Amino acid sequence: MTANNSTRWSARATASTRLNSFTKTGRKTACPVSTAFVEGGRSCLLKKLACLVLSLSFTLIQANCGTLLFLWDRSPGAVIYRLYRITDNSTSLTSTVTNGTATVETDTTVQSKWFVKAINTQGSESLPSMVFTYIPGQPPTNLAPTAPTNLGLQLVGPKRLDLVWSSDPTAVTEVERSENGSVFVRVAETAPGTMHWSDNGIWKKNRYAYRLRSRNANGLSPYSITVTFSPQ
Repeated sequence: MTANNSTRWSARATASTRLNSFTKTGRKTACPVSTAFVEGGRSCLLKKLACLVLSLSFTLIQANCGTLLFLWDRSPGAVIYRLYRITDNSTSLTSTVTNGTATVETDTTVQSKWFVKAINTQGSESLPSMVFTYIPGQPPTNLAPTAPTNLGLQLVGPKRLDLVWSSDPTAVTEVERSENGSVFVRVAETAPGTMHWSDNGIWKKNRYAYRLRSRNANGLSPYSITVTFSPQ
């Protein structure tokens, strides 16, 4: 590709991934129909009608006899996810789900490779996630943390709620709050080893819901349970 004064293209290969990605900076310009690129974190196939955010945090979080449990961060705009397995020189669809996790039955005595794609309402696919290689007998490495547990809350003043929980002491905890029970917004994150937080921006006559998830360099945990404060 040739760069002009307003647009620069840079290619960057991600570790053990399936494709090269191209990052565009500057003003939008037309591209060949078959060109694939990443713009602002979005994977786009210009022959498709819409762009989808890549599922970047694809990890294996549990391996049992005969089953593997995968987790990934959900992509805005996606309605389903397809989990694929690579064996030898072939790729096969193993699971279609609507959330960010999938448990698959497989022969855990043989090595296998896996990736996930996000699909939107128009049927457009994202580019594949990173490829995860499962090696039999080797404990999974680079694991995302497990979900926080034992989440509880207590009203300690007209404008303060205290939250406490248990979580991976090596992971950051993200705190999300909702005022309508459906739309959650991140309001805080705590340092590794900190398992409490005070919300000083509430009013005791309002209703609030809270949920947590942990984060480390390898990805995000599933969400905790949701706890709700209701005015008396």
